[in-house]
Amino acid sequence: MDLNEFGTILLTVLASMGGAAAIIIGASKWIGQIWADRQLEQYKTQLDINKSIFLRYTGEQFTLYNKLWCSLYDLKKAGDGLWEMADNVNLKVFSKQFQITSDEIEKNYLDIYDKIGGEESVGCKVKHIKE
Repeated sequence: MDLNEFGTILLTVLASMGGAAAIIIGASKWIGQIWADRQLEQYKTQLDINKSIFLRYTGEQFTLYNKLWCSLYDLKKAGDGLWEMADNVNLKVFSKQFQITSDEIEKNYLDIYDKIGGEESVGCKVKHIKE
């Protein structure tokens, strides 16, 4: 066997190994891409579910806070009226609005913890005032 034949055999072996390697690499890449696409779709689906839950919750929270804010504003106006003129009429208006505001807070007490950041929430303060 001369050097020319040895080189030809060596190149043939390397070429066949390289071809097999290219096929294995290509198949691995294809299978990896399919797996990655499936994982990505699962993540996208979960993200869409979480997004819809978050948007629904924040929308409901905004509506709730707006309603409570309006009730608190009405209470402030009644308190201002009582401050201006402390008489039975203004006291009754204030008492009625205080009851309405208290009821609104208690009715709409959505999974708010009794303590937030070490401070009592509005709902707890209203309960203490009533007692």
